[in-house]
Amino acid sequence: MHFSNLIVDLVKQLKIENKSQKTIKLYKNNLIRLFVYYHYKYAKEITVDDVRDYILELKEKYNRSAS
Repeated sequence: MHFSNLIVDLVKQLKIENKSQKTIKLYKNNLIRLFVYYHYKYAKEITVDDVRDYILELKEKYNRSAS
């Protein structure tokens, strides 16, 4: 599945869950940043461990919460 399809699917799911537009934008932008970070991988190759590593790097780099 292509990155753009995953983003569309995420937005649909968030709308089903009645998330606010601000939350949808935040989730969408963070997913895009994750895909940019792992630009050398196909979406289906990104693992839970990859996501954890990405979050840890952000926390260390920006000293901010992952939530």
